[in-house]
Amino acid sequence: MEMEQPNSPGTWPVDLRDCIDQLLKFVLESHANQTLEFDLGLPRDYCYHLLAHDFGDHVDGDGVPPSPLYKRLALVLYELITCTDLRDRNKEDWSEMLVDKGSQLLNLFKAINFELHVQEPFFTQLKDGMKTIEGRCAAGNYKRIATGALLLFNKCLVLEVEDVHSYTSFSEMLEAESLQKVLPGVKTIEEGVRVYRKFYTEEKERSNGVVAICVTKLASQPYHILATIISGVYHVVIVCIGVGNRSKWAGRVLRECAKAISEGDSARIQHLLWMLNELASPYGDCDQKLASYFLQALFCKATHSGHRCYTTLSSLAHKSHSFHSATNLILKFQELTPWTTFGHVASNAAILEALDGETNLHILDISNTLCTQWPTLLEALATRNHDTPRLKLTTVVLGMGGGGVNVMKEVRQRMDKFARLMGVPFELNVISGGIKNLSREGVGVQEGEALAVNCVGAFRSLQLNHRAPFIQMLKSFNPRVLTVVEEEADFTSTQGQDEDFLKGFDECLRYFTLYFEMLQDSFPGTSNERLMLERECSRSILRVLACGDGDEDNCERRERGRQWSQRLKEEFCGLPFSDDVLDDVKALLKRYRAGWTLATAQDAHHNHDHGIYLNWKDHPVVWASAWKP
Repeated sequence: MEMEQPNSPGTWPVDLRDCIDQLLKFVLESHANQTLEFDLGLPRDYCYHLLAHDFGDHVDGDGVPPSPLYKRLALVLYELITCTDLRDRNKEDWSEMLVDKGSQLLNLFKAINFELHVQEPFFTQLKDGMKTIEGRCAAGNYKRIATGALLLFNKCLVLEVEDVHSYTSFSEMLEAESLQKVLPGVKTIEEGVRVYRKFYTEEKERSNGVVAICVTKLASQPYHILATIISGVYHVVIVCIGVGNRSKWAGRVLRECAKAISEGDSARIQHLLWMLNELASPYGDCDQKLASYFLQALFCKATHSGHRCYTTLSSLAHKSHSFHSATNLILKFQELTPWTTFGHVASNAAILEALDGETNLHILDISNTLCTQWPTLLEALATRNHDTPRLKLTTVVLGMGGGGVNVMKEVRQRMDKFARLMGVPFELNVISGGIKNLSREGVGVQEGEALAVNCVGAFRSLQLNHRAPFIQMLKSFNPRVLTVVEEEADFTSTQGQDEDFLKGFDECLRYFTLYFEMLQDSFPGTSNERLMLERECSRSILRVLACGDGDEDNCERRERGRQWSQRLKEEFCGLPFSDDVLDDVKALLKRYRAGWTLATAQDAHHNHDHGIYLNWKDHPVVWASAWKP
């Protein structure tokens, strides 16, 4: 059988990039096993976590399997160590240490003459100084090793050559140098020869002879230097992975970056943005995706480029916008989650109850759902026991840009066709340009029409000081019922460079983490619809964190149900949902996978609020309510 023969030793230059993975692995294993002559200051179970777990459970878009966590950390460390910008800036203590120790490490690797590999237990014996002679066949580059050369063993241990002795055989070498120095723990020359015979044939030994390389351990070791670096940049690097919880690393480093932005710490902002860029991926697991989209927003916040970036992204999205792509996405989302259908069912039921008995109905729909809410209402009208009423639907299109006109033409044709099929007299009017162009005259409320106003995600695009006047305008329409559906989040404090921004960032991260985790649970991993929904979120995140209130078109300041309740109570009275409505909503939720529940404001301990909440895994995510003047 062919022997496993050691390769000829590698020669200068040795690149740190090729060694950093194994070097870091050795440091983490040694710390976890308490054999490292240096205290990293890290929990041992955290080191085991980095070594044992993969960075997510996915295969990326190119079919590449996931890397262990420590390899991602090694990449971050390598880039920090070799980052030339650190040498050109006013430095904090940690970055001064990084420059100093990083230079030591790079210079040590530049000085390496040969690279070798040894198996256990011989590596540990070399590291601990028990084994001071390495025996090899005198073939290839082994013949070039001379006194004073630096040898790198297993990419993490550096030994200096004190002397080199030549012999004709391994038995001769073991007799001359002593077993204790060459093979500690081996009892006899014969046993020692058998160890070498695992690697070299007798023919190889006779042809080349043997060298005994006498070595001594340097005081400065790569693993010592790297351990010092890790300990010193703990708050910058280790936070990227997340102590003890591999699924939550993104939130930690993103918040560190947001904190640096709020404090105006430009050096730290740069380092954290770079690390996020290395770790993030829009095609990875939930944390990598969050990191990718929040990275874009934080970069724009730091560089004051939010409006420009949002305009570019919106333009690209609108160019690819079509009726089929938009409706397919909405319908798939409604098929797999009740995120939007919850509000549709609750609002439709409240509208039908409020307008019961009326023959001339007018619904003002302010939403971006492309009328997907209304086919079920048309069906309900068609099955009424008394005469089928006439329905006029006036839709104010939100968030669709210039492409919305063509999309709504197709929507009108589909709705007209469906209404004829249901036998419901129907008229659809479209108001483009968003709610800023909304007026009583534009809505065209006629004498004898029973009006209902339906708002889905309508208020959040208004600047805060425009919300009260808008609600007053809706009251002036004198609707029989106003239904309001909003996502449960408070994005009103994300501006500025202070604690308010950090507070708003925490809320934004909380909300979109829930949303991304919901998409992950609801959609297949390779779903194109899921990717499109996540990309839509990226624009929302950008609007929230990097676009100020100065531009109404780019404003997105969501508020929680209790905040909307306080605003609406100034002009309207809460209209409780009936038991029938609640039953309809509960029946809807049973169609979806477990995790979705219904809660009233009282259930959520919001006694001063009004409305109902859609919960996902006990977290309120959507608020729905009904009101009357």
